[in-house]
Amino acid sequence: MRILKKAGRAAAFLMLLLLILSFLSYAAVPYRLAKIPQKDWIDPRDFGAVGISEEVPGSIDILIAGDSESYTGISPYRLWEKQKITSYICGQSAQHTVEAYYMLKQAFSSQHPKLVILETDELFTCAGLKGEAELAVTETLEHYFPVLSYHSRWKETVGLSEPVQLPQDETSYKGFQIRKSARPVTQTGYMEQTAEAAFIRLPVKFYLKKIYELCRQHDCDMLLLSIPSPMNWNMQKHNATAAWAQEYGIPFLDLNTETEKIAVDWQKDSYDGGDHLNLSGAEKVTDYLGEYLNDHYDLSSFRRDRKQTIQSLWDNALKKYQEAVRNAG
Repeated sequence: MRILKKAGRAAAFLMLLLLILSFLSYAAVPYRLAKIPQKDWIDPRDFGAVGISEEVPGSIDILIAGDSESYTGISPYRLWEKQKITSYICGQSAQHTVEAYYMLKQAFSSQHPKLVILETDELFTCAGLKGEAELAVTETLEHYFPVLSYHSRWKETVGLSEPVQLPQDETSYKGFQIRKSARPVTQTGYMEQTAEAAFIRLPVKFYLKKIYELCRQHDCDMLLLSIPSPMNWNMQKHNATAAWAQEYGIPFLDLNTETEKIAVDWQKDSYDGGDHLNLSGAEKVTDYLGEYLNDHYDLSSFRRDRKQTIQSLWDNALKKYQEAVRNAG
C-alpha cells in the first residue's frame, strides 16, 4: 500500500511538473513575448530558430539549415530579387544534424515549404557518441518544452534584469548576415580528385535520415548543398556526401566543384581567408543557386501559390535590405 501511495505521489508530482513546464513553455516562446524585443534577449546562435517563427505562416517556399556556411553563403533577399521565391535560413554556428532536425521540425509547424536545403558542412560535425546522445536529449526536451531553451531569460521577461544585447554585426536578414570585408585565400587545390571518402558518423547519419523522413512526411523536396569553403571542404567529404545522397535519391549540389562557373574570386569573395564567404561571394553563390533552382524545380508553382500581400512584404523588405547592404562597412 505504501509503495502504491509513493508511486501515486511521484506520478502526481511528474504530472504537475509537466503541466508547469507546458504552461511556462507556452509563455516563453519568444514570439509570444512582445514585451521584450526579440533580438535583445535570445541567444544569437539560436536567432534563426526564433526568426522563422515570426514569418507569416505558410509564406516561406524554401527552408535552409546548416552551420555558419549557410547564413554567410546564401542571401534570401537576393534570391527573392532574382527569382521571386521566399526563403529563410535556420542556421547556427557549428550546427549539428540533431539541431537542424528539431529546428526544421519547429519550422514545419507554421510553414509549408516546397524545398529544404541542407548545407553539408554539418555532416562532419560530431561530438562523439556520448556528446551527440546528450545533445539529442537536450534538443528533444527543449523542442517539447521551449522554456528550457530560455530558462536563463526569465528575469528579463519580468523586467528584473537587463536583456542581453545582440551584437550589431549579427543582424539577420531572413537568417543571412551581411559581411563585406575581404581576406584573400591562400589555400589552393583543395578539391583535387581522389577516390577516398570521409566518414559520416552514425549519430549524424541517424538525424540526417530523420530530416529526410521529415521532408517526405511534409511532401517537401530535399537538396544537399555545399557552399564553397577551402578551409572546411575537400573531395573526401564530397565523396562521402555524394554516396549518402545517392543511397536516398537526394540531389547533391557541391558548389566547391563549380567555383569557376560561379566566378568565385578567392582574393575578394571570402571575409576570413577561406572559411566563409563575404557578401560578394554570397551574391555570386545565391545567383548560381537561383539558376539551378530555376532549371531543376517548378518555380512557377512557388510563385503561383503566393498571396499578393506576401509579395508586397518582401518587396518592401528588399528595399531595406539593399539599403543595409549599401551602408554596411
